Amino acid sequence: MVFSGANANGLGNCAYRELIEIAKNKNVKTVLDTRGKALLSALKAKPFIIKPNIKEAEYILRRRLNSLPKIKEALRHLLGCGIKVAIISMGDGGAAASDGNEMLLAAIPRLKSKNSMGCGDALVGGFLFSHSCGESFRDCVKIAVAAGAASALTAKPGYFKKEDFKKIYGRVNITRG
Repeated sequence: MVFSGANANGLGNCAYRELIEIAKNKNVKTVLDTRGKALLSALKAKPFIIKPNIKEAEYILRRRLNSLPKIKEALRHLLGCGIKVAIISMGDGGAAASDGNEMLLAAIPRLKSKNSMGCGDALVGGFLFSHSCGESFRDCVKIAVAAGAASALTAKPGYFKKEDFKKIYGRVNITRG
């Protein structure tokens, strides 16, 4: 179950935390991609996957993540909180991800972005699709980053063209962190 975006009007900052706890009690894996106080609250429920962008990760840690060692430290911190998979999206800088066994950096080719809205959602969708197909963690990250980057090439949030995805996928560079 994916919990993303801002809380709906009228819901308190603990809504995602409470929903994640309910899902976990039913053995449902959860994904969290939100911001602000709702993010901090929901982390306490230990979702299976968390996908903050770089600014959200800085908010969690209360410090700048302006270097690769600091980003890797942030991933280790998130995993230390009980998260099983942490992915930090970094816009045109790609993403950094860890599942506790591997720490990967995914660099994307230079693109002419039309719209960044929905790119994180496309990234999460790509990761979950490939994860549900039994792909390796490395392939899940590569597919996720390619989906997020392809989404930036369209004006429609969270949407991408298959041919854009294929071109970008072939050019995503994955390295161990």
